[in-house]
Amino acid sequence: MARKSKIDQEKKANADPAGLDPAARAAEGIVAQKPKAKATSSSPKKKKAAPKNKTVSAAKSVVSDKSASAKLAGPSDEEIRIRAYFIAERRLQLSLPGDSAHDWVEAKRQLIEEAGPASS
Repeated sequence: MARKSKIDQEKKANADPAGLDPAARAAEGIVAQKPKAKATSSSPKKKKAAPKNKTVSAAKSVVSDKSASAKLAGPSDEEIRIRAYFIAERRLQLSLPGDSAHDWVEAKRQLIEEAGPASS
């Protein structure tokens, strides 16, 4: 028995069940359904950029006001605490003498020096 080709099988599958030619189908009002096309692109769709908010500029001005007042008041305890931690870590790794009180004072001195003359 001879094997049928894929083209013959597809023709048979897409054939009109009533056996009408295209002109007769048009006269009867029968419309052929086209098979759905598969998506050719396997890449994900790009996301649209989020709309810009007008409040961002207002928020930036509030932040800049806070940072200006922070420079006048000096470094916060949290900033000093973090810097002192890293000073202590370095001191312990290098086996240097000192204690946590000295690390705190050194951290505060460094942060004030980095801030510049505006905080004095």
